[in-house]
Amino acid sequence: MRALAFTGDGRTLVAAAADLVQVTGDAYAVWEWDTAALAADASATACAQAARSLTREEWTAFVPGLPFRDPCHR
Repeated sequence: MRALAFTGDGRTLVAAAADLVQVTGDAYAVWEWDTAALAADASATACAQAARSLTREEWTAFVPGLPFRDPCHR
């Protein structure tokens, strides 16, 4: 199960995922992002969330239509 939604005020983007494969039961993960920070510099936010640079393939998949650049090393 996966879900992605904005809070009612539009200030926070929330993502949730469930790992249904675990033998011991369901495990859930929830992430929250401040939309103002995302809008200010989405590339830096993606880099921070990944804790590394995006590969060319990831950039193509998640940032289609824009030329590849390394957002973590400017």
